[in-house]
Amino acid sequence: MLARKKFEGYRYSVPPIELVEESPGEPRAPRPGRKRSLREPSLLAVLCIAVLLELLTRRLLGRLLHIDLLAPPGWLRDSADFVGLFFFHVASLLGAALAVLGLAHLLIFPSVIPRGAKAAVGALAIAFMPLLGVAVWRPLPSVFALYLEASFTALILLIMLGGWLSPGKPRVKLGLFVLALPLALHFAWSLMGHQGASSSERARFVFWLGEVATVAAGLAAPPCFLPHRPRLRVALLGAFAAMAAAGVLAWRSWDIASRLVAYGFGLELPMGALGMALYVVALGAWTLTVLALLLEPGAARLRGYGVLLIGLSGFRHDLPFQIAALMVGFLAVVESLGREAPQATVAMFRALAQRMAVALGAAHIEVGGAEGYETARMRVTQGEESLEVALGRQAGAIAHAEVVIGHAPSEEAPPMSLGRRGTPRLGRTRGDEVATGDLAFDEAFRIFDSRHLTERDRVLDDDLRPRLIAELDGWLAVWPGEGVRYRTRNVGLLDGKLVGLIDLLTELKNRGAGS
Repeated sequence: MLARKKFEGYRYSVPPIELVEESPGEPRAPRPGRKRSLREPSLLAVLCIAVLLELLTRRLLGRLLHIDLLAPPGWLRDSADFVGLFFFHVASLLGAALAVLGLAHLLIFPSVIPRGAKAAVGALAIAFMPLLGVAVWRPLPSVFALYLEASFTALILLIMLGGWLSPGKPRVKLGLFVLALPLALHFAWSLMGHQGASSSERARFVFWLGEVATVAAGLAAPPCFLPHRPRLRVALLGAFAAMAAAGVLAWRSWDIASRLVAYGFGLELPMGALGMALYVVALGAWTLTVLALLLEPGAARLRGYGVLLIGLSGFRHDLPFQIAALMVGFLAVVESLGREAPQATVAMFRALAQRMAVALGAAHIEVGGAEGYETARMRVTQGEESLEVALGRQAGAIAHAEVVIGHAPSEEAPPMSLGRRGTPRLGRTRGDEVATGDLAFDEAFRIFDSRHLTERDRVLDDDLRPRLIAELDGWLAVWPGEGVRYRTRNVGLLDGKLVGLIDLLTELKNRGAGS
């Protein structure tokens, strides 16, 4: 029915409900698994393993052998260099590919980014993706490296804002800010360094703030990202093991521990006991969160991959594979918000579509679209006039509805349109913004009119304006005498009131004949 995994488009009768496949001539929605670049978790798992092994072999073991132990050339050092370089290239190529595919998915297909904001995200992505590709191939000059980090940081902030606007848990949205803050502070520090002020007091303070924000992100991971009913046994065991190992190492050999923290994550380990304890607890909290998320299926596991990639990349993300891994991780966390719609939403969507179909007298409901982005359409004919009602979901939530009567082309700007003040712009406008002289009506709606009237306006006559104020909460387009198209995101207003709304819109269309 409506809750199956892949939606290829179908229709069912009302009542009783009987599933009927769409006819071959009707367009089918693409399979979501084929168009979502982050849909396949195995690719994320491979990237996580590559970044983890790069961390262990290149950033930690390799630097210890070369810098601290001054190991002579031999099989141990050469093997560590070869393995570390191999996983470095794997992480770079796979991370860049997934970052590009993830951004393309975000822009091309329905996502948490609002349609109006996709132009800004696309412009930044056009600057970011070529720079990332070149950086993977060869080192960038310092100014282009700064451009890469600038476009990366701006993209992260815009994607974070898109995540805030999507349906999802407020604590996860807070977690997006917690994850983005260290990245923004690192860019501010890099910008100061490019301007020759890296040793200034202000730059050192910004770097310290970035370290504090990174540790705070680890501490905030459990309250922000832990699943509702986590499987804590394995997660707690892993977290305690990580804390014990890190605590013993920091207590017994601060020098080695501080080097590992600097080499692996770009942080400076404090010498005080309280500072070391905070670092150890942050490591345990991050490990607990990642393991608890990875043990869950679906959106929680996707979020776990994202949090893992962000943590493994570290605070100082100077290399392109770290930037790519951070982008993929952040996209995974944001994508998990869109997939974490309440389970009741599918049932609510289906029930609301059925109630509308019964009120409309429609024999069938046609459903198409990817899972979480379905659109249900009901069509009837009243006399010689066509009537269509559409109900849609976005990111799993019931998001919008549309009523079309008569000839009302969606690709054209209407001669006259109304838009409720304080609601998003849902359609095109044409002509000048005008007023009716009715103070209550003009405060409720913005009116755009390109008609040339020679007599009183029967479309917005005195008896219709109070009804429009009471029943409309969105965008209404009127082709006088031909058709009307009404769009709203306040879908609850249509439940149980669809017949009255259709009567009002039909009267509005017919009154405009001859205008």
